[in-house]
Amino acid sequence: MINFRQIEHTADLGLEVFGKTISELFINAHAGFYSLCFGELELVSQLLPSSARHDSLRLSEPSPEDLLVSFLSELNFNVQVRKTVFFPLKSLNVEHQKGAFTLQMEAPRQILPLELQERLTEIKAVTYHGLQIIQKNGQYAATIIFDI
Repeated sequence: MINFRQIEHTADLGLEVFGKTISELFINAHAGFYSLCFGELELVSQLLPSSARHDSLRLSEPSPEDLLVSFLSELNFNVQVRKTVFFPLKSLNVEHQKGAFTLQMEAPRQILPLELQERLTEIKAVTYHGLQIIQKNGQYAATIIFDI
């Protein structure tokens, strides 16, 4: 179940994401990010061809907040510069081992069709402004601010 929502933030874009696990939080951040970029995920699904080839992405950082910024920054670089998306998500797992948080993701890296390129919201950067991943009542939550 996708669990995110766009929030109002002065001159920037904000996203609240939730998940029962840290991995689910990142899965929902992935969906929320592309929703901010294109307006609606269903349109992205409709306009991208089915792809059998999957690319892998592996990132490691000392904290879950650093990993979230690194992950979303990688997605943003690909969409803004390379005009590609990692979509649809095949798998995503976040683990904490040996003092580091590691993300392993598999998804097809697809070139954006012109119709999606025309809808693309320019996001300059993923920020650390107020970023904190918290666990409360058996659920993880984070608020992410994007510089536009």
